[in-house]
Amino acid sequence: MSSAIEVRLDDRLRVAGALLAASEWPEREQAVKAYKPHRVAEHAHRYFAPHSSHPAVGGALAMAGDGTGLGALFTHALNGSWPGELGLHVTSFRSVANLETFWAETQADWDQARADTEEVMTRADLRQFLIDLFGPPSRAFVLVPNLLYPGQRSIAASSASEAVVCLPPPLAWGTSPPWRYKERPDEVLAKLSEACARFLFLTACAAGRPFSSRARKSSRSPAPCSFCARPRATPRATSSW
Repeated sequence: MSSAIEVRLDDRLRVAGALLAASEWPEREQAVKAYKPHRVAEHAHRYFAPHSSHPAVGGALAMAGDGTGLGALFTHALNGSWPGELGLHVTSFRSVANLETFWAETQADWDQARADTEEVMTRADLRQFLIDLFGPPSRAFVLVPNLLYPGQRSIAASSASEAVVCLPPPLAWGTSPPWRYKERPDEVLAKLSEACARFLFLTACAAGRPFSSRARKSSRSPAPCSFCARPRATPRATSSW
């Protein structure tokens, strides 16, 4: 198993984000808390809106619900384990919505996001931090930059061999575009560690496994962790990001 957290782009998870972009999900997010999405997300909402009535879009939105089903949505996407006829609908959506054309049009932004997150991951040994808390992992950790939706929260998905966190870029205030990942490295690492720790905690609880003795010791005398601070969003100047 890799000794580092892998960073990659994943078309399976991008499909889940595209399904949300085609639905009313973007408006739901804005109704809860207004923010400026990434330009790829805004483009996706316009690009996929003509397919809002596609059954795959309705199925994905129903699964996401009020947000509590987002983990299930992305886990089904990761594993290709869509329930019932939703798998056939998703295959149809991929074809009629011309996803490959959209990926090609926005590839430069995706490549930049991957490069930025790879740079951030060199700043701290987050995998070792998680091992100290929970013991040796049974799955490889993976970080997937998410420039689509949801744009305000991280989502954890899993397969038999991987625990995957889809992470949007750090938000700025008001109508300012999001920060690039490498511009807010501490915030990115904090949100990633929080998402991974929550996933591992819930997995351990579901399996009835206690924390490792090392984790219990560290909980009594926690070591300082520079990337666990959660800085507040701050205004930024408009940029090409």
